[in-house]
Amino acid sequence: MILLKHFKNSISTSLILSKLNNNRFRFLDFLRIFFIRFFFSIPGIRNLIKIKNIKEEILINNKEFVNKNFKLKDILNEIEINGYFDKLILRKDIIEKIKANINDQNCFLDSKGLNDNEKNNNKIEFNNLEELASISISKKINHLIVKFKEKNNHINNNLISESFLNIAKRYLNTNNLTCKIECYISNPFKTNQEEMKKNAQFYHYDCDYKKFLKIFIYLNDVDIKSGPHVYIQKTHKKKFFKHILAERINDEEVLKFYGNENQKIFTKDEGSVIIEDTFGLHKGEVPKLRSRYVLIIEYGVGKSILKNDQYNYI
Repeated sequence: MILLKHFKNSISTSLILSKLNNNRFRFLDFLRIFFIRFFFSIPGIRNLIKIKNIKEEILINNKEFVNKNFKLKDILNEIEINGYFDKLILRKDIIEKIKANINDQNCFLDSKGLNDNEKNNNKIEFNNLEELASISISKKINHLIVKFKEKNNHINNNLISESFLNIAKRYLNTNNLTCKIECYISNPFKTNQEEMKKNAQFYHYDCDYKKFLKIFIYLNDVDIKSGPHVYIQKTHKKKFFKHILAERINDEEVLKFYGNENQKIFTKDEGSVIIEDTFGLHKGEVPKLRSRYVLIIEYGVGKSILKNDQYNYI
């Protein structure tokens, strides 16, 4: 029954995304999306894509980070085993550049709390992340997605670490990557379950490519009251079969099957980096007292199944 439901869900999702991506149904695109959503949501198939074997000792560049050098092989091994690596911290000046480049010239906004004109930046003006965050508070927006324009995208062109690329290329075992960058602002406003599910605040896994890797960079200090990112370690390798369904899962269900000991809650300072295989179960907690700002860099193998309006090919 689980497999049949997964088949039906994959058919439905592939039909919707194929029409959305092309403004009309295209059979070949439908097949491509279905192939990823149905087959590559099964861990045994997805994990056939192995990490590239590293024989030489490669150190992560300490010019970008405040903490000590790490060997690339050690980082990859930790992601392979647990699903994440969370020991890198970006320098303060790099974080400030990222914040400064989140402005109305470089970005557009996506949130149901904004009207169509505001989403197209016809009314909202902001010079940096702090200004935009204040606007989101004044409009009582729970969750705001900041997307980056192709032109004038200084973050994409200049601020993406060569170290991140080295990690992604070797973890995904390819030099040909698709990359997408977004920033999420999550605010401590009352929300309902449907909004929480839409805002990725219920447990779920990602399956937008055959294989992929995400890098989360905290752009402010995140404590337990700020809606930290949460991950269930080792679920990128193995899940209970019922959880291959691409559905939101509540906390009780997840902790019942995987245990509290496998739940990793990332409370960290500004500049902290979480490199994660989000095929594993994860979510963002709902902020209770303070907001959370996070930059997300997504690397994938091949073309994403989602609408291809802001992806870059490396």
